Amino acid sequence: MQHLVVISHGMWGSAKDVTNLALAIEQAFGNDCKTLLSRSNTMLNTYHGIDACGQRLYSEVQAALMDSSFDRISFVGFSAGGLFCKFCVGLMQRDGWFSKIMPVNFVTAATPHLGVRREGGGWFANLFNSGTSWALYRSGQQMVLADNYHNQEPLLAYMTNPDSSFFQGLKLFARICFFANTCFDRTVPYHTASARVNNPYREGNSTLLQEAPSLKQFPHILATDDSLKLLSQAQESWGIVKADGQTSEEDSKKHCTWSQSLLFGARFAMVVSMMPVSLVLFPTVSALVRKNNPVETLPLQEDIDSLHSPAQKESNSNLQRPSSPRGSQFSEDEQYQAAWKNAMVKNIHTLGQLYKVDVRLPGPHTHGRIVVRRKAIDAVGMDVISFLSRVAMIPRCQAQSNGVI
Repeated sequence: MQHLVVISHGMWGSAKDVTNLALAIEQAFGNDCKTLLSRSNTMLNTYHGIDACGQRLYSEVQAALMDSSFDRISFVGFSAGGLFCKFCVGLMQRDGWFSKIMPVNFVTAATPHLGVRREGGGWFANLFNSGTSWALYRSGQQMVLADNYHNQEPLLAYMTNPDSSFFQGLKLFARICFFANTCFDRTVPYHTASARVNNPYREGNSTLLQEAPSLKQFPHILATDDSLKLLSQAQESWGIVKADGQTSEEDSKKHCTWSQSLLFGARFAMVVSMMPVSLVLFPTVSALVRKNNPVETLPLQEDIDSLHSPAQKESNSNLQRPSSPRGSQFSEDEQYQAAWKNAMVKNIHTLGQLYKVDVRLPGPHTHGRIVVRRKAIDAVGMDVISFLSRVAMIPRCQAQSNGVI
């Protein structure tokens, strides 16, 4: 019997984005594992909504599970791919798949668990939130908590609702890990990737940056209680854990060559030069996506109540959306969104098997580096995907020894 590991990329992405991550997992697990790289949500398909993307991913997983050789399943999601995976888990839980196959690992890297909504109420926050909501179609609305998915709950909040099949399915996994960039991630800030109310690293707490000799071969993994606990458990089950790729701070520096610095500079300059073009391109693309993919044509969940516990099909929230989220009601709306975030964090932290791994990679932009999206410029993150695959994820032998399987 084999272990199916489902891997999903994020917004605007493709399977190429997570190829290096998949190779690291395959090398760590050996012949016991088969990876499934999602290919149904490429590029503009990611605009259609987290629910639509999750439904497509579920169809891919169902097709793979027709092969009866799988007895275990794990999910690894990069960026918004982690949200697609979470929605897929809810559908699997609703349809009873976890009585047939054992859920083992649920791992996310730089996933916006709390959305990407900017707080503060200033002009930039207003522009970012309204622009994201419109430019990224349904996915943008859902990631800035501007949708009403279930009884006034935004989808991301609903997926953390203890009575939803998403949360109930997630609780069945033997291990849940959130990998988060502590700095230089300009796409998914640390607090939302790590499901925290704030970012303690921005508050100048130097004690959080301490090093541990046991993590020397993983120089970009910070020595937090969770990362050290994961390493200790892996060493007890596997023996000595060796990083695949770079194994020391010296090796890490080798990847920061002049040629890669030039590639970085060229990439950054290209992004800056493309900003004026983006102001025209994004609205145009969004308009085309909306025109060619109206809501009624998307693969959406028809019976949303089927994803909720029968006893709790009435709204379980006392939070009420303000009558107008603009103008004079804006501050009230911000309080409403903050209340949702606090509730989401509180619910997520009831997951007893949750571990958080904090990553500190060099800039200027670390979002893709956390999974080595492009090896030519992101190879400095090789120790991170080694830690993810060889330490954070439970293999067959460890799951059996712990009584999980």
